[in-house]
Amino acid sequence: MRQGIVRGNGTGSHLIVHAAPTPLIIVSMTAEGNSSASLILMCETAEFYPENFTLTWYKNGVETATGIHTIKRQNTEGLYEVSSTLEETQPVSSGAKYTCSVSHVSLETPAVITYTKSNPGHGFSISLLMIVRLLMAFLVILALTAIIVDHVKISSIEGFYVGLKNSYRRRHFPSDFVNIALTSVKAAGSVFSNCSLIRYTYLSE
Repeated sequence: MRQGIVRGNGTGSHLIVHAAPTPLIIVSMTAEGNSSASLILMCETAEFYPENFTLTWYKNGVETATGIHTIKRQNTEGLYEVSSTLEETQPVSSGAKYTCSVSHVSLETPAVITYTKSNPGHGFSISLLMIVRLLMAFLVILALTAIIVDHVKISSIEGFYVGLKNSYRRRHFPSDFVNIALTSVKAAGSVFSNCSLIRYTYLSE
């Protein structure tokens, strides 16, 4: 909020109060996923004073004046609010940008907000990809858990080494390979998770 004083010639002083508009809000009123329907956008702001303002719509950076309906109202506190709708009667291609700009005496620069038309199928593709990745991660964790349960039924690091050695021998690995693997595991330390990871790597190769 900004305020200033205007002095008259012997008639006293007048206090002028400027109330800046609230941050702009822009929403789509079109049914989601229906690319054949017309696009309807609404831009809103409120609680500004005085009432004079300029609201402008832009499509892809070019000012547009068709299909626009703007309403200004005054609330019980004497402040003003405005809502403006823009309607496109033709289908809009994905990536089209619509900008609502509001100028007011309380603002040094116009307040702007932009809406970008998205592809209805794009969000679904992203969600599906995330589901696939989560499923793959779950399968990897499940495989690691199965290996740990199957081969590490022990309560100490020493028992872990013995179980690991027996596990390799049951799979008929060469003795040289077994010795190298056990040496590598021992060198890795007593951290259980690290040992399990090393053992899993050898078994997978």
